[in-house]
Amino acid sequence: MVSTDKAVAMTGFFEEVRRRKVYRVAAAYIIAAGGIVQLASAAFPAWELPNWALRLVIVAL
Repeated sequence: MVSTDKAVAMTGFFEEVRRRKVYRVAAAYIIAAGGIVQLASAAFPAWELPNWALRLVIVAL
C-alpha cells in the first residue's frame, strides 16, 4: 500500500512538471548557456581577459 501511494505521488509530480513545461524551460536554458559559453570562449581571448573570467561565466551559469 505504501509503494502504491509513492507511485501515485511520483506520477502526480511528473504530470505537474509536464504541465508547467519544466522540460522545455530546462532545454532552453541548456541551449542558451551553451551558446553563452561558446561566445565567451571565443571573445574573451580576443579581449585579452584572464582565464578565470571564462571559468567565472561557466560557474555563474
